[in-house]
Amino acid sequence: MLVEFSIENFRVFHTRQTLSLVVDSNASGQSHNSVIKTGFSVAPDVHHQAGIFGANGAGKTSLVAAMSFMRHIVQDSFSESPDDLICEEPISFKFEEESNPSVFELVFIDNDTLYEYGFSITRQKVLEEWLEARSVKAEEATCVFSREYDPTIVNDYKWYFDPDYIDFGIEYWPEVTRPNALFLSVAVRLNLKSLKNIYHWITKQVIFVNSLTLPLYRLQAARLIRSEEKYKTKFIEYLRRLDIEIDDIIVNELKNVEGLSFVNKLESLNGKQLAQLQTGKTYEIFLVRLDKERKRINIPLEKESTGVGVVFDMGGVVLTSIEKGQTVVVDEMNNGIHPLAFRELISMYDDTENCTNSAQIIFTSHDVTIPDYEIIDRDQVWLIERDSDQSSSLFSYSDTEDNSSTPFYKKYFQGQFGAIPLIS
Repeated sequence: MLVEFSIENFRVFHTRQTLSLVVDSNASGQSHNSVIKTGFSVAPDVHHQAGIFGANGAGKTSLVAAMSFMRHIVQDSFSESPDDLICEEPISFKFEEESNPSVFELVFIDNDTLYEYGFSITRQKVLEEWLEARSVKAEEATCVFSREYDPTIVNDYKWYFDPDYIDFGIEYWPEVTRPNALFLSVAVRLNLKSLKNIYHWITKQVIFVNSLTLPLYRLQAARLIRSEEKYKTKFIEYLRRLDIEIDDIIVNELKNVEGLSFVNKLESLNGKQLAQLQTGKTYEIFLVRLDKERKRINIPLEKESTGVGVVFDMGGVVLTSIEKGQTVVVDEMNNGIHPLAFRELISMYDDTENCTNSAQIIFTSHDVTIPDYEIIDRDQVWLIERDSDQSSSLFSYSDTEDNSSTPFYKKYFQGQFGAIPLIS
């Protein structure tokens, strides 16, 4: 599960900003929402959900992009060539301080161990990289490895390895880790098994959803519905829970991507995503509804409303993440879904009967009525404010001094917390 994510000097975030899912024990007005019991004193309770709100251009998408960028660097830096830049574009929008490093840090729990992994980079090289691990019973964290750029020494880096984790190749790893590559990426690709679970969590356990990736998730849902009757039943229940009354789902396999009714969306995907669609199996999908005489009507999914399509596409992500305990990061996908349906979708991660593991959902939204329906507590409400110097600040609603009973959305639109458009 994700505990915290911190970013510094990336896009609009010039100073260090931290998104935390740790329950704030001092926050007032908490509801009875379920939490994840971790067993760690530093983060005993962690939320299943967090909502991020703010004006257009304030930095909501930049925060999601920072998390996605971190995953990309971990996943792909090993395969870059020695002369490649870590990032082709300026990492920060503060161009006069482009030489300042960008810092990314994740705190997460996996297999009863709390990890803190982070790195500091410029466009040309990694300046620092570190990993700390802490078991439930340990009084303090252990440094698994660290590297720090120092041009005054041989090979330009100071290294540290804990022999209990890095059990071979201590002299070998500095030689094979390029300045523009992360050691975590290199080590796992070269079969250092002790770090594989950390690599896997960062690259597989956090799922990013936006309008550009939905075609991939529609295919994922179709494959699962077609392959497992049990999953198909769960999917129908999911749609009905969000007020899409259907009797059945029919998924037929197609021979090639040209048969897809939503092929017009493919041009928005990157080359890797498009290749996944073109080389894999594709499907046509029908939602089976009943008319007044209880006769079945097969309606192609593309003939349904935009909202129904988005709910369907989200279904594969939601059900899979709940089953596997993944963290889903959703960037403004409620725009096509009715607010009541989106609230119900969020509440699925708080359903103790169906969501008993570490599954989480983090979403950005302009629907500031969500906090008033006891779906999320005040320490799950995060606000992003764009400052006069064009940098952005992230802060929790629980950090404000507001204790009034006035609905959150009214106070928000009155500008009590900032994070709103300045429209005269």
